[in-house]
Amino acid sequence: MSGAKTAEGKGKRIIAARRLPGSNFMKGLVEVCEKHGVKNGALLSCTGSSKQAVFLDPFRAPFSS
Repeated sequence: MSGAKTAEGKGKRIIAARRLPGSNFMKGLVEVCEKHGVKNGALLSCTGSSKQAVFLDPFRAPFSS
């Protein structure tokens, strides 16, 4: 896996991952989930910077009512 460094704790299922510079966020997230056998989960926190990003506010998207 080239996109992130990861660690998994014992007990409750908590996985921490660090994106490496220049990695693709979504591809890296999928790799982390596959590596740790995650089929369903929640991304609770995310911080950092990006060279290129697109943000979508679902409440202001054209398809929202």
